[in-house]
Amino acid sequence: MHPKTFDFRDERLLWRLTNQISDYFRHMGGAGRYAGFSEWHSHALLLLIISGVDPSEKDFLDRPESFLISPRIWRETDGLPEAIFIELQGNTVTHLQFERYLKHTFDHLGNAIGAAELIEWSDFLASNRHRFTQFTVQSKRASSTDTYLVW
Repeated sequence: MHPKTFDFRDERLLWRLTNQISDYFRHMGGAGRYAGFSEWHSHALLLLIISGVDPSEKDFLDRPESFLISPRIWRETDGLPEAIFIELQGNTVTHLQFERYLKHTFDHLGNAIGAAELIEWSDFLASNRHRFTQFTVQSKRASSTDTYLVW
C-alpha cells in the first residue's frame, strides 16, 4: 500500500486539521479549553503528530512526548489528538508544504497572540527542532516533490 500524496499547494489538509483542532477549543464559548491553554497549542499538536508523535501508543501519557506541550492537551480533549493522528496516518507532507504551513502559522500567531505566548511558541519550536529537521532541506532548496511519510 502506497501512502497517499496530497496536493498541498495551499496546505488544505493541514489547515483543515488545524481548524478542526481550533474549533474544538472554541466551541461553547471556549469550554473545551483546559487551564493554561494557548492558541499556539493547536499548531504545536499538529506539528508533533506530523513529526511522528503517536498519541495512540500504549503508555503514551507516561512518555516524555506527552509533556512537549501541556499534558492536558492529550488528557482533557476527548480523544482529539488520536482523531487527528488517524486522519493523518499514511499521508505525506513535503518540505515545501511544511515550510509554507509554518510560515502561515507564524503570520497567524503573530497577529493573534501576545509577546509572552509568541516566546512560548518560539521556545517550543526551538526545543523540538530535532523533530522537524526531517522537513527541512540543508543543502538544497525544498521541492514540492520531496515527500516524507507522516507516521
